[in-house]
Amino acid sequence: MYQLKITKNTERLALQHFNDVKERLLADIHHFLSGKHRIMRKVKIAIHGDKPCEDLLRHLSNEENLKELIVSHPDKLRDIISQLHPDAFNPEKKLNRILYHIFIIFGYEDDIFNKDVFYRQSQVGTCPYCNMADIHYTPATALSQTEKGVLDHFYPKEIYPMLGLSFYNLIPSCPSCNDVQHKSNKDVTSNKGDASLTSMRIINPYEYQDRNFFFDYNLKSHWENAGNSDVD
Repeated sequence: MYQLKITKNTERLALQHFNDVKERLLADIHHFLSGKHRIMRKVKIAIHGDKPCEDLLRHLSNEENLKELIVSHPDKLRDIISQLHPDAFNPEKKLNRILYHIFIIFGYEDDIFNKDVFYRQSQVGTCPYCNMADIHYTPATALSQTEKGVLDHFYPKEIYPMLGLSFYNLIPSCPSCNDVQHKSNKDVTSNKGDASLTSMRIINPYEYQDRNFFFDYNLKSHWENAGNSDVD
């Protein structure tokens, strides 16, 4: 793994990203708050007096609160996770399904979010997870298809749909690292009530530091003459 740096340019891109998606997200939030329903996977979803849903959507209907969600750094995203109602993480619950509709179906999977533009602007050329695969974006030509990596939701969108468009939750990566045998949709926290780095099994590339990983050894004798029993 290597670090994706947070710079003035990434901050600018995060704000631009928010401005690109905010109207679409606010429209769906207000749709639900007005008491109307949507159809998702052939099932009607609506607030219908669900207080956790209503409270959270009213909070997000404030543009500044929505902006905080979309542009916050990884440490702030952990704070947001720790304050969410448990229903937000459960795909069987209404709150999770409504958040999925707003941020994934109406947001991430909609044409309002141009993944190709996002990917190109990130200027990430090598997968930060494996630090091996070249993931430069190459447009399609008459003789070849588009070549590019994928966007990984560091906090997977099925469990954390509210973070589905959060800038620092979208990690350009290679298809191999994001396939079902590797990162994919695995939850990166062991305890949502304490979403600190100490409880995480994977570190967000925007937070990676060399000091996060170390090794130690004790050489008991001169290296050239050392046997297996001489090295701890």
